[in-house]
Amino acid sequence: MRFTFVVKASKPNFVQKALEVVQFAVQHFQIQTNTSFDLYTRPFPTKTVKYTLLRSPHVNKKSREQIENRTFKASLVIPDVPNTQYMLAFVKLVKLLKMHGVQSKCSFETKSSL
Repeated sequence: MRFTFVVKASKPNFVQKALEVVQFAVQHFQIQTNTSFDLYTRPFPTKTVKYTLLRSPHVNKKSREQIENRTFKASLVIPDVPNTQYMLAFVKLVKLLKMHGVQSKCSFETKSSL
């Protein structure tokens, strides 16, 4: 079973703090994999959206203001999780953490023997 925790925020220090909190929670929870404690973070590219607004809609068409919105994203991956009970309890713990200004998403991947 593979567990992925994705964090998204508008400031890079919010993403780093959220990943540090989750890593501390993982270490505190003592999630052991089959081979070793294998936990890694993966940064994603920064997504930039630019807007152009007219300052005065009636006069001065050339007077414009440009606004830029950046979204920083990173993920925390645990490749081999032996027990689902630990992961369900860990997800409940992450829900209790108050990370302001951060959006988070958890996902599980399993392989079946078909």
